[in-house]
Amino acid sequence: MPRYAYQCSDCGHIEVHFHSFSGCIEECPSCSSVAYVKQVSRPSYSTSNNLEEEKTGNLTKRYIEDNKELLKDMRRESSGEEYEPS
Repeated sequence: MPRYAYQCSDCGHIEVHFHSFSGCIEECPSCSSVAYVKQVSRPSYSTSNNLEEEKTGNLTKRYIEDNKELLKDMRRESSGEEYEPS
C-alpha cells in the first residue's frame, strides 16, 4: 500500500498513513480538525547499476545464505534444552 504524509493546518501535526490510492484521511488524529491535508511528496525509487542484484531470486538466495549460520546456532541451542510436556 502506498504511504501518504498528512499535515493538520490547525495544529501542525504531521503523520504518515498507509492506504489505497483512492483512500483519504479526513480528520486529524491529534486535534480532530477536518483541516487534515494530504501533502505532495516525491515518488520513491531505487536505481542500481547492477541489475543482477535486483532480481527477487538472487535477493532470496542471499537472504538464505546470510541466515544459515544463525539458524544453525539456534538449532544447536534448542537441541541442548530439555522441554517438559504441557
